[in-house]
Amino acid sequence: MSLKFSNRWLMAAMSASTLFAVTLPASAAFSGLQVFGDSLSDDGNLQALVGAPGAPYFFGRFSNGPVAAEYLAAGLGLGASQYGNHAFGGATTGSGGRVPGTGLLSQVNAFTASLGANTADSGSLFLVWAGANDFLQAPAGQPVPTTIANAVGNLATAVGTLHAKGAKNFLLPLLPDLGATPRALAADKVLPGTAAGLSFVSGLFNASLMDAYGTLAAAWTDEKFYYFDTFAAQQLTLAQAAANGVNTTDACYIEGVKPVCSGYGLNHYYFDDIHPSTFTHQALAAGMLAAVPEPQTMLMMGVGVVALLGLGRRRQRKSA
Repeated sequence: MSLKFSNRWLMAAMSASTLFAVTLPASAAFSGLQVFGDSLSDDGNLQALVGAPGAPYFFGRFSNGPVAAEYLAAGLGLGASQYGNHAFGGATTGSGGRVPGTGLLSQVNAFTASLGANTADSGSLFLVWAGANDFLQAPAGQPVPTTIANAVGNLATAVGTLHAKGAKNFLLPLLPDLGATPRALAADKVLPGTAAGLSFVSGLFNASLMDAYGTLAAAWTDEKFYYFDTFAAQQLTLAQAAANGVNTTDACYIEGVKPVCSGYGLNHYYFDDIHPSTFTHQALAAGMLAAVPEPQTMLMMGVGVVALLGLGRRRQRKSA
């Protein structure tokens, strides 16, 4: 895959995002990347299934360009045959989502079933990233702690199912700050405290998720977990973007409400009211790259990218 970084605020944001990559020590590169999740990772699967999202979204991505998983695969030096994307926009962590049968657990079960009697490639990296839609699609009146417990349990089950099938290397990003999206900020103007409440819930979810992953890590001896604090990286990249004149509060496009903005989101942190622009995806991918071991020769994703990634600061991180 050949993808390049762009946009001026990335020089600061990508370097800053590497500060929030928490890793366990490892030395080898990966033989492949398998991706499971929701619209933050979907590279066209939902569009192939139901025909949406269409234009102005970028070829089925919920953004104006490639998503973080694609930039990550490129940064790891993986070709198309080494990259599998099973994510669906609208997926919850359970079996369903906006479209039945597209949830995270359904994705994982379909993948493991496709292997038959074979095991998963133990040299591949497995990206498991979901959770936001469990809040967006929660039944009316369902207590937040119940939503958190169910979603965290599903994520742990997904990782456990993949591990039982032979997966060894996991990249586990946390939930973004749901209170920082343009949708949350707009709701906050009508009902003050909405954005802060969503940010608080995001933090609670992430703390619970880390506890669950910690339990798995303590029980297993043959796995490698690579954590990426999406929430913290998002907060810092938002600040860096705003300092460089990027619009961090408004959507470039809202279907049926706001036509696509001038420049196709070139100067926006968010493309629509909940989904990041491709430039934000690039910054997050840089942080993910910092969280996993990659070949030295594959760090050059674009002109000057070694400097952008803050290479000198993040090599050879040690576990706590």
